[in-house]
Amino acid sequence: MKRVLLFYPCKGALPCFQARNQVNIARTAFPGFQIVIRVLEGSPIQCARNESVQIARSEKCEEIVQVDSDLNLGPKELAQLLSHDESIVCALYCHRSLETKWMVTPNNPPSPNREDGLMAVKQSAIGCSKIKLSVFDKLQADNPDRSGVLTDRAGDAKAVWDFFTFERVGLNTPESRLRSIAAMVQAGGSTSNEEIRRILETTYLEDNLHVSEDYRFCQLCEKSGIPIHVDTQLIVQHATEVMLPIPTAQLLDLLKEPWRQEELSQLNGSNN
Repeated sequence: MKRVLLFYPCKGALPCFQARNQVNIARTAFPGFQIVIRVLEGSPIQCARNESVQIARSEKCEEIVQVDSDLNLGPKELAQLLSHDESIVCALYCHRSLETKWMVTPNNPPSPNREDGLMAVKQSAIGCSKIKLSVFDKLQADNPDRSGVLTDRAGDAKAVWDFFTFERVGLNTPESRLRSIAAMVQAGGSTSNEEIRRILETTYLEDNLHVSEDYRFCQLCEKSGIPIHVDTQLIVQHATEVMLPIPTAQLLDLLKEPWRQEELSQLNGSNN
């Protein structure tokens, strides 16, 4: 029996539909799996994701399913996630807008779609994902400096690994400069104070980028050779507020989106 942590990071109130999902999941049997449901309220999203790893380990779970509180994952969708055995599998969901903008970056060129719907990608949002605990073991071994003590106002302290973090990425960051110095030392080249000063003080024209905690996690996985897959057959709804009715002209434009056209063709074919 495989234990799986079903983890909900929550900032504020938990939506009613999410409470219904949790009740339905708790009442559903998933053969071969034991689901452990936990909600962590109040922590910033990146801190909550990091703490979920500690919770999974303390609960002796082998996998984590992360579900953001505004994503509609029920028993059917959870069963589909659990059916995959890859290290990281993400469900598809889009930005909170009527125009569909998927929160995923494909490989270049895009990887082929497998028969089971999985596709290898460069990076993906992980608000609805299944991650094996072995992924975090590998990341810890490869990044021993990403550990720190987390304290709270009550005075408690615990060691937490920083797998998910909002970070600046680019040539003008301390991390990039240290990599340049390390590469220079390893190559056996000049390590004069002047050369080190040049690396530290050079300002590049390219701007640094602020990278979200899920894409930064994907970048760490890429460096460690851990593949990331998206289930293209699993689309999870992303809750947002919509002003109704949707104007007809806008609705027609939305129906012209390529993925909707493909879906309409499939639906029309099944109705013949």
